[in-house]
Amino acid sequence: MNVGRMRELVTVWAPSSSASSDGDYGYPTWASVATLWADVRPLSARERAAARTVSAETTYSVSVRYRDDLTSKCKLVCAGPDYAGSTMQIHGIIKDHRMGVITMDCSEAKA
Repeated sequence: MNVGRMRELVTVWAPSSSASSDGDYGYPTWASVATLWADVRPLSARERAAARTVSAETTYSVSVRYRDDLTSKCKLVCAGPDYAGSTMQIHGIIKDHRMGVITMDCSEAKA
């Protein structure tokens, strides 16, 4: 693992369920789990036209030090310097216990 490449500060957010007093579940809420240094590398960018709308999608490979609490249900919010303000949805996680690193396949979430 090359820790010198981990220059992007990201916050990991996990979904948390909260019920109202009458037991009704509303919209999911998000709770901050950790703030980590990460290596964020863009993989591809594409535009696609579907149903008369154009949507753009950028995919990323994000590597962080090994943690047990990262799942594909989490999302990443970048604080900087290069991707400040970007929110990334995690699609897949590869855990390398031997090297002590987790690599995530992510795409930039729509606002």
